[in-house]
Amino acid sequence: MSSKAPRPVCGDRAAAGIAEISDLKHPTSKQFSPNTQAFVRLRRQGAVERIGIPRFVDEYLRALRSTRLADLRPLIAAGVSWQAITDAVPAHARISVSTDNTFEFDEDGGNAFVVPVRVETPLTPEASDPVEAIRHGWIVDLVAFHPDHPARWALRTGAAEWLGSIEPQYLEPEPVRVWRTPLRRLQAGCRGLVLLSREPESQYRMLSGLSAIGAEDQQHAAELRQQLDRAWPMPRVSIRTSREVRRAA
Repeated sequence: MSSKAPRPVCGDRAAAGIAEISDLKHPTSKQFSPNTQAFVRLRRQGAVERIGIPRFVDEYLRALRSTRLADLRPLIAAGVSWQAITDAVPAHARISVSTDNTFEFDEDGGNAFVVPVRVETPLTPEASDPVEAIRHGWIVDLVAFHPDHPARWALRTGAAEWLGSIEPQYLEPEPVRVWRTPLRRLQAGCRGLVLLSREPESQYRMLSGLSAIGAEDQQHAAELRQQLDRAWPMPRVSIRTSREVRRAA
């Protein structure tokens, strides 16, 4: 998406669609190769048709086309800038959430904002151009939330482990801002990461790969340190003596 996309204004423009304020031609921005790891993983989960783009991307497209600028008022009221909106391209939709914390688009469900989870590669949040990645990267999942309940969010397929993109973690880069919620990241201009996975192993892997971390506050810093200081079970290491070897024989 171009950073030169026109900005919405008050008045009649509130009735326009969010898709009309960007030069977004296709939210995937890239053709999905059936051989990529992300594509294969999603196909196994039943989220991808045998031929074509993932089903959930088509669902997101339909929601995006019906999203009016007036629907985005809760995000604006929560402090999300128009620049962040044109970068993240949230769609307004009604959803229902399952017990496994994944959601379905549901006309009888509750209101939510759906944001595509974009990556340059499904292996790491690092990207050669993080801004380009969050605007035009591959869509591997969708995350849904509402500003009234920012600490609650759900994924469409459960495939995504993080939201956001960061610069390569070498040559002492600036600390990576890690946010508690997708809304906080939007309020911060789509910079930094959100840990979407609730799995301790995934959270540890993401955090331990960062050169330095910027937390929201002291409590959040303590929570992140705890995630990095988990007591993982370790195998016992021993050396067999020559006497033990002869005895075993």
